[in-house]
Amino acid sequence: VLDIGCGAGAGSAAFLEAILQLKEKNKITNSVDILFIGVDPSLYAIGLYHQLMSNIKLSITDNHDSLKIDFKCVKFGFPKAITDINIHLKN
Repeated sequence: VLDIGCGAGAGSAAFLEAILQLKEKNKITNSVDILFIGVDPSLYAIGLYHQLMSNIKLSITDNHDSLKIDFKCVKFGFPKAITDINIHLKN
């Protein structure tokens, strides 16, 4: 999930909530691995994104065996962010 202008992470959190609801309703039965890449030029916003996603990752790891998430933060705007995004996607 590429979250451009991620701010504090509301978009990423909403996406994950939708996945969790689908899993609870057994509409998704297989394991799910999600990589979130938050992109925002604001150091304050990207700090909030990192904090939120760290907390979510701990919660998911403890409570959901078939759901694995990871996240990366890109602290630049465009076009400078493109290099970091490509590196995260390749890895």
